[in-house]
Amino acid sequence: MRNLYRQPRTVCKTIPIIRACAKYLKYADDTTLLVPQNSPTTLEVELSHILQWSSTNKLKLSTLKTKEIVFHRPRLPNRTLPPLFPGIERVSSAKILGLTFTATLSPEQHINNIIAIGNQRLYLLSQLKQQNLSEQALDLIFYALIISKITYALPAFAGHISTAERNRINKFFRKAYRRHLVTQIFDIT
Repeated sequence: MRNLYRQPRTVCKTIPIIRACAKYLKYADDTTLLVPQNSPTTLEVELSHILQWSSTNKLKLSTLKTKEIVFHRPRLPNRTLPPLFPGIERVSSAKILGLTFTATLSPEQHINNIIAIGNQRLYLLSQLKQQNLSEQALDLIFYALIISKITYALPAFAGHISTAERNRINKFFRKAYRRHLVTQIFDIT
């Protein structure tokens, strides 16, 4: 009997690092390159190295999808930022593994995103409640769709979340409780 199933070949080579200070973070088909400001290598050198490695390994790097974000202090003047990299868009925020990072590392935009997604999911829960779904089932879905989204990687921002942002998350939880979409009030403290 012939085996009709063949295991697909996978390319799982690691990108060799030029300098130890540059870090490559890989997840599935996404690669994140971190180059510190005060390092012996530059972004240009590391990026050209990635392009050359991709070409050698018959992989294509989409420069249209490639973005650059420069992390800096909130009140840093624009004139002190490094020059723009040709062919790559500089953005003020980037979503990496479900977390929204801003150039100033503020958690505000991430919290805005998770509350907006949470509101959409509350609407879904209200529709399920109208279909006479039990409180126990609503609780289970609330945990699965909303609590998991809000608490995912929240400790990464824990020391930087302001009281106002924390109050917004708690207000969201109270709204869910008032609408009887969950049986207990949650509190982020």
